[in-house]
Amino acid sequence: MSQVESAMSGSSPEGLQARLVELIETNGSCKERSRIQKLQEQEQEQRSISEPSEDGFEAVGTMAASAVGAFSADLVLRDEESGFELWLGSLEDALNIEGLRLHGINAILNCALEECENECAPYRAKLGGRRRCHARGPSAMAAPDHDVEGRSKLLDRDQIKSIALFDGQWYSDMLDCDTSFCGIAAEDKSEYAMDQHFHDAVEFLGSCREEGRRVLVHCIMGINRSSTALIAFLCQDLGMTLPDAVALCSKHRGYILSNHSFLDQLVRQYGHGDGEDHATTEECACANAAATTKATVPATLLRRPGNLVRAFMDRWAFSRTSGKTMFWNIVQ
Repeated sequence: MSQVESAMSGSSPEGLQARLVELIETNGSCKERSRIQKLQEQEQEQRSISEPSEDGFEAVGTMAASAVGAFSADLVLRDEESGFELWLGSLEDALNIEGLRLHGINAILNCALEECENECAPYRAKLGGRRRCHARGPSAMAAPDHDVEGRSKLLDRDQIKSIALFDGQWYSDMLDCDTSFCGIAAEDKSEYAMDQHFHDAVEFLGSCREEGRRVLVHCIMGINRSSTALIAFLCQDLGMTLPDAVALCSKHRGYILSNHSFLDQLVRQYGHGDGEDHATTEECACANAAATTKATVPATLLRRPGNLVRAFMDRWAFSRTSGKTMFWNIVQ
């Protein structure tokens, strides 16, 4: 057996990591093609909608959508019975209040707490942002001034950053609903011990699962810290194998785990016993990439941490416990 064949067999930590890197590359390339196609379709739709109407005015919905901006977080997993959802995104998604409200997000796992605070600090100084919002919901989104018709103006992105507070109270005020929050001050640096945060991340997401919450897991870009925390939860709380968890996340998010030291830590923590009997890269990657992103899991399985979950990312995934076959409807 050649060195390449030995590495790809996954019989060693180095082999497993090489296999996971290849899987991420394949799924990432597929996801990027899908994103480009979707963006082109959206641009075409925007051009057709934004054409002036007969009275010379642009459609109100188009202007509102432009003001809010795109919510680009990706749905990784959904349990239709309990309502539990896992979204993977960026700081921009975490501050897209209208996007969060639209998708019913009511829990936030911030994996880059200190860096997010630093990103918003210049906007507070520039715009004189307030430190605490006492209004809730639409009132919290309204700027102090009004237009000539008396309608409240939505805060733009810079204004949101100027008042942002990364805690549960601020999100509850802005989203007008009880919102759970967990902040982790992780760093996206080579050799940073991301695994020191696995317990807190898994515990928080497990609580959200029990409460049936819709969770946005984010860092700054939604590539390294947040994906690592989410994969740790899938492995530890839901019993997924590491290749299956990486396949699921990379399929829906695209390029993740570019910080290979984080991948090393996942392999050390959850990579044991993953050398055999798994779907190939070809089976896992790019399955029906043009389909709508959706992932559903029965609540009965979600309530059984420790199950061995095998996903092949085509249409169905299988969990074998006590000789029985259970189906996950994990759909693109």
